[in-house]
Amino acid sequence: MPFPIHIITSESDLLNDIATSILPLNTVQKEFIFQIADLDQQKKGFDFKREAYTNDEIHQWLSDYRSKQGYCPFVILVISKPLSGKLANLFGSKSNDGLAWFTTETFERGTGQFIFDRIRFCRYYFTRYVLSFVNQDIASHQTNTCMFDNKISKRDLLLSYSTGKLCDNCRRQLSSSPNYTVAVGAAIDKLLHVVSNQMPLALVMKGGGVKGLALVGALKELEKYFSFNTFAGTSAGAIAAALLAAGYSPSELEHILREKEFSEFKNGFFTRFWNGITKNGLHSGKHFREWIDELIVEKLPNQVSNVKMKDLPHRAILYASWSRGETLKFDSKGTRNETDVAFATRCSMSIPLFFTPVELEGKKVYDGGLGNNFPLRRFMADNNQSLFIGLYLKPEKSADKIKSDLIDIVTDSDEREIVDANLDRIVIIDPSPIKTTQFSLTDYQKEFLLSAGKVGALEYLLKHHQDINVDLASLSKEKEKVKRMRKNITDANKKDIDAHQTELGISK
Repeated sequence: MPFPIHIITSESDLLNDIATSILPLNTVQKEFIFQIADLDQQKKGFDFKREAYTNDEIHQWLSDYRSKQGYCPFVILVISKPLSGKLANLFGSKSNDGLAWFTTETFERGTGQFIFDRIRFCRYYFTRYVLSFVNQDIASHQTNTCMFDNKISKRDLLLSYSTGKLCDNCRRQLSSSPNYTVAVGAAIDKLLHVVSNQMPLALVMKGGGVKGLALVGALKELEKYFSFNTFAGTSAGAIAAALLAAGYSPSELEHILREKEFSEFKNGFFTRFWNGITKNGLHSGKHFREWIDELIVEKLPNQVSNVKMKDLPHRAILYASWSRGETLKFDSKGTRNETDVAFATRCSMSIPLFFTPVELEGKKVYDGGLGNNFPLRRFMADNNQSLFIGLYLKPEKSADKIKSDLIDIVTDSDEREIVDANLDRIVIIDPSPIKTTQFSLTDYQKEFLLSAGKVGALEYLLKHHQDINVDLASLSKEKEKVKRMRKNITDANKKDIDAHQTELGISK
């Protein structure tokens, strides 16, 4: 039977942070159900205001509160004022009857950025007290590698956050409790992974043709702090997803894409002319498919060619579109996992009027971006227990609002809605003024896209993961670089960028 964890606070301005902190805890497991008190109940908490609290008065208040609520076996109170007059830096405490409390008060000068928006701090304490609810004997102790190591400095708590581990004694106490089951143990491990930022995440990437190089720039920053075991994407995002799932690192992708002449994906004049008349697209995409297949085989030495989705070492989910706009999914752990990886990727890259559409199951398949260029909504619907980070390429808008990329026009409104609802989990990248089908990229333009992705990732980390130390001076320098390069590319004719390449010592 799940453990219902009832959460109440004395401060209304803590509610959003508490809600954000428990979201992934509830997402990854179902044994512990964290639930914030409803508005009427919260009003009672808001009335319980003090300039400082003692453990005795909190315990008495929580006992009275619980007795009036009916069935409520486990309750956690979150306050924002000092706790206990005897020990000025006490963080929290618990009783042996299912009650616990902690404070987000910053005791030490300069700790504000460490505590950041309090989200990770709250997440840590919710998980910490869950273990005490399973076995009330579990308490703080002196073991540096254990999450329950006794800390007297909130800065030092970061060490406990990062371990994500329990010592052998805590493990024994957990497993000896009558409340313990195998499912409870598995749920606790998932909670620890979330708190320590060690929970593997899914990566959901937007399409954007050649602009996808910016995804790699962002990934090089994100891989320093997060691990990923699922890769989902559309169009350019599908290319990245397939290669990452095959085992390529972001640095390897950068090298591959820097060296690749994207114009090789295009056919000659007469072939383009014939394809345009007979096949609803200028370019066959044959070279692209062969290129992807060769790259996949290089990472899977036991495969000769035509690697199947199911043979990828990590999960990949590639999205395309049927001719009527319905979403088509290739999932290495599910739907159409017998499909060749190169073919599935080619399906997702069928940019309308540019690449000829391929056929599958008797129907034409087009670029996934026609109805699902940022496949986050579909991914969330199919994987509601997965934590994720999204990589979103902002749509390019031309001055007359008519010449925007076709895919951006089709999907922009739906994308804005899903992005706005998940800003804390999405890296926003501005690759403008590069176009989706601008296949003749110079080295300078490639460098710009990589830098734009890096800036997007650093700004995301700065805003939503403030426990991660972002060098503000380096970020400012990188932003100035991107701004300067964007202006150069915009002002230039986009065909004569060589004059600007001396800035980075890059030769065409």
